[in-house]
Amino acid sequence: MPGPEVHHLFHRPIADHSFSADRKILAVAKDSAVELYGKVAGAFKLKDELKGHDKTITGVDIAPNSGRIVTCSQGYKPTLVLLRIARAATFVRWSPSETKFAVGSGDRVIAVCYFEEENDWWVSKHLKKPIRSTITTVSWHPNGVLLAAGSTDAHARVFSSFIKGVDARPDPSVWGERLPFNTVCGEFMNNSAGWVHSVAFSPSGDALAFAAHDSSITVVYPTAPEQPPRAVISINTQLLPFMSLIWSSESEIVAAGYDCEAFRFQGDASGWQLSGTLESKGRPGLGDEREESALNMFKQMDLKGKAKDDTQLKTVHQNTISTVRAYESNDGNVTQFSTTSTYLGALDANRRARESCSPIPQTPNHTDPLGHPDDGDSNRRVPQPSSSLLKNVSTICNQLWMGSQRDRLDVLNVEREAAKTMALLLEWAETVVLGDYDEWALAGEDAFWRVVRAGRHLCDWLGVQESIDAMDKLETQLADEGGGGTWSGVSVSS
Repeated sequence: MPGPEVHHLFHRPIADHSFSADRKILAVAKDSAVELYGKVAGAFKLKDELKGHDKTITGVDIAPNSGRIVTCSQGYKPTLVLLRIARAATFVRWSPSETKFAVGSGDRVIAVCYFEEENDWWVSKHLKKPIRSTITTVSWHPNGVLLAAGSTDAHARVFSSFIKGVDARPDPSVWGERLPFNTVCGEFMNNSAGWVHSVAFSPSGDALAFAAHDSSITVVYPTAPEQPPRAVISINTQLLPFMSLIWSSESEIVAAGYDCEAFRFQGDASGWQLSGTLESKGRPGLGDEREESALNMFKQMDLKGKAKDDTQLKTVHQNTISTVRAYESNDGNVTQFSTTSTYLGALDANRRARESCSPIPQTPNHTDPLGHPDDGDSNRRVPQPSSSLLKNVSTICNQLWMGSQRDRLDVLNVEREAAKTMALLLEWAETVVLGDYDEWALAGEDAFWRVVRAGRHLCDWLGVQESIDAMDKLETQLADEGGGGTWSGVSVSS
């Protein structure tokens, strides 16, 4: 099996992605815009940017035949499509006929949108009952009329979205014969009532699979309208939850999520099982280990209780896979699929920055942070440094304040200057220590470089040459690696 293609695009999370039918155009949801990339010499280059949303885009889809692009976002101001919802749109997909699309929302409805020739406008009809919570995902049946939806009330449901004048009457199937709009053709719940993250019909449309937050995949084989299904098979795993799944054939499902890699499930109505991962853990470069000096090994043991750094995953993606989509098919079977994920390369850089900011050294004459030699006064003696950066900085701040109180009658503005310095030191230390959480909050390159700058300021203020040299080396390494930060990318696998 050929190795996967990995394309790093930018320093932001990817909420959703979609390829054009010829796979030459890639649409990526980035914050409140959609970026369009064209493939040039094996790499994707930014070609255009689509703007118009005022909130984060949660879904994007390119119609295979017409090439029309539909997007949805957390904003609900009516613009080009009358969705008639009062809460965030969460997911969007074109129907196979490309005459309508479905939008899930936090308003407990699914908006089925179609173009009304009379008014020259996109309008919508709502699938409401019996939905009782936010819609997390939708998927179309091959006939373009049935629509599966998963929600946070732990249910996967199949609805009819038949619209007179837009849809041709579908052939009878195991899901039903007469299918007026909003007919509930099936309603299924997983064993532990976990959120449903992804739903998908099999290529024939005669089976439905959905992934829930209890790390399970459930496959349903219906019998006939208003009849219990002939099989409901739940595959419970010891893995982390799956966020997205697709059918690669009638007997195989590919799912991926918080384990950062794609897994294969195989079976039929008589039973399903987890067949294993689709990734080879022996990819070139993963086993390469840099030489470690004895000093560095002891330093690692002292800082982290282990001699080797094992934060790098042996998978293509380094964080949660948010979306799995078919990339290339042959005779109805998916031969290649694409995935998107968010890479948090800054986590490793933050750790290295924290290691570079070593505690203030203890000198033989116990000089305090203001440069006053120890004259025997135990209140001015600098305590022994600890392994906690925040504790050490707090100790320095205490010493600064004590010195300002001693000198307030002799030195002008000494208290004000001490307070300013203390505020800066605490801000730098907290930024370095809590940098991992900043990335989740800001989800951008700025948060990453704030951590690096804070580490640099701390080392410069402390004046410890070893730490200054370590920060120089770190910044040079990050520049060589392309800036570090939060990488988002697309992977195409076979």
